[in-house]
Amino acid sequence: MAANSKPIRFIALLLAALMLGEYPAYVFADGIRPSGPNETFSLSSIADDLTQGRFQKSLLSGNGTVKRFVPAGPKFVFLIEDPHANLGGQKNLAELIRRISTRYGIHEVFVEGGFGDVTPAPLKEIGSQEIWSQIAEHELMRGNISGEEYLSLASSLPLRLTGAEDADLYCRGVELYRDVYRSRENDLKRIHRMRQVVQRLKNVIYSKELLEFENSLDAVNAKSSPIQEAEILIRMLQGDMTRYPALSEMLQIQQFES
Repeated sequence: MAANSKPIRFIALLLAALMLGEYPAYVFADGIRPSGPNETFSLSSIADDLTQGRFQKSLLSGNGTVKRFVPAGPKFVFLIEDPHANLGGQKNLAELIRRISTRYGIHEVFVEGGFGDVTPAPLKEIGSQEIWSQIAEHELMRGNISGEEYLSLASSLPLRLTGAEDADLYCRGVELYRDVYRSRENDLKRIHRMRQVVQRLKNVIYSKELLEFENSLDAVNAKSSPIQEAEILIRMLQGDMTRYPALSEMLQIQQFES
């Protein structure tokens, strides 16, 4: 490890210098920092927070929602679902992890898309916290890092990020994706031709009124998502949204992404 430390330090320093030199205007403005001393809570305290609604009201508070609470075993795991490469979603993810870590003293974070120790914090041995905060903000905006990586770089929390993937299976998945991606352009052309054929058939088979109706639907769908359209339709029919919990959850997720 000692033999490789100098090259690694040099590469990290060069990376930081290049990024700051090219994008000097980005400043870390959100101030994600531990808001107080790190308290260690018992498992019963966490369970009480969840069952009595304190977790939803104080910890989540506009950044997420609790889907399920399943008490089982002596250990506690928070499973967080997040929209990938979405700035608003990743900022919410970072804030959720910060609150959980600060309140409960939980610093172990398991992540997708990696294996082994993937904590970026050791890079901060070079450069100040302010510099790494600027780098983290910039890379998050570009979609190059995720919320937990952003938090690890932009705060002093002792997070430890561990990849949860099986290395062999993950590499196999990457190979399969590569094979599919190679044929993507031809597949898209084939789909486009099929759509053209379907549209010509509609012009022959559909009545004038049905064609006008479908065109109006296409115009509406171009302006809003299918989820929002479903909500509008249910409310127009004076339906009760509580009867459609899955739709309500998807609408909440859209709000967190924006």
